[in-house]
Amino acid sequence: MVPPNGLQTVRTSMPVVATLAAAMILTFSTVPGGCETCEVPSATYPSIESALEVINCTEIVLASDLYFGDLTIDRTLVLRGTTSEETTIVGRVVVQGETTAVELAGLSIAVSPVHFPDQCLVVEGDADALTDDVVVSQTDLIFLDGFELGNDSKW
Repeated sequence: MVPPNGLQTVRTSMPVVATLAAAMILTFSTVPGGCETCEVPSATYPSIESALEVINCTEIVLASDLYFGDLTIDRTLVLRGTTSEETTIVGRVVVQGETTAVELAGLSIAVSPVHFPDQCLVVEGDADALTDDVVVSQTDLIFLDGFELGNDSKW
């Protein structure tokens, strides 16, 4: 018999509901494009740029080190170092994109003397950058590839 509102009641047993719920959880937990923490440097991600290229890297964790080169971040993610005293990006960091929200934590960002300190971290348009334990400064290094620190691999 159909109720007056035209809706029919369907009765199911608890095992069917539990099976459907388990199938939904399994489906959503294996959907491509999930979140991933990517450690730099590692065999999979030797550089920050290599981790930025992978859309699943929603959190990029940097080991204590100096990282040379400019970065452009155009998607939402977390970029985390160990501390601002131990993890340094020597180069500009540009955050851009209408819906981009980036969290930067535990790192220093330094530019060479040819740039002004306010050019270390640039947030463009409607992008947003949240910082925690981030130090922005000007370095004495002129060559941003590490030459002055003994890294002559690019020379």
